[in-house]
Amino acid sequence: MHNGPEWLFDLDNTLYPPENGLFGAVDARINEFLAAHLGLDARAADILRSRYHEQYGITLVGLMEEHGTEPHHYLDFVHHVPVGDYLLPDPALRALVASLPGRRSIFTNGSRRHALSVLAALGLDGLFSDIFDIVALGFRPKPEPATYRAVLEQLEAVPARTILLDDLERNLAPARELGMRTVLVGARGPSPGADFAIGSIRELPAILPRLLA
Repeated sequence: MHNGPEWLFDLDNTLYPPENGLFGAVDARINEFLAAHLGLDARAADILRSRYHEQYGITLVGLMEEHGTEPHHYLDFVHHVPVGDYLLPDPALRALVASLPGRRSIFTNGSRRHALSVLAALGLDGLFSDIFDIVALGFRPKPEPATYRAVLEQLEAVPARTILLDDLERNLAPARELGMRTVLVGARGPSPGADFAIGSIRELPAILPRLLA
């Protein structure tokens, strides 16, 4: 059993801000896939992506459920984005993450390959002991409660000592219900759905003493 804090970091729009444009580029690839795969125009593809995201957590699960889509082909296509065009090495962020006490993992609805690309581009490789991606999660994305329990079980982690950082309130809710501490990243103000809310990952040191108390 691991004794220190257990950190679970979401990836996209959490370790880097949405203004970087990377996640927007991935969304554009998803729309492109939907249009080609289902014969939709651009607007219909965008509407369907939003519906699947709301209904299933991620577009991929909607495609698998409703169209029997092969997941690995989809993941390769949508994450075929030049990550280095959007993200640069961030030594200050590396120092911040490296200084956190305890063990750190990535917990993402994206693919492992995409996670590794993002971590490498930001200069954060080697700082995370595990990557829980959509394949490792058995294609059960956040915010599905069973997924959080499975991650805790795999890590042999105690919820009260586990901290989840995510940019979506709905992804924090199941973690909070299980007894984890939750941090909303990219918040514009206090959040009723999270224990802590910060504007960006760089503000983490300001809440650290209270977070670890």
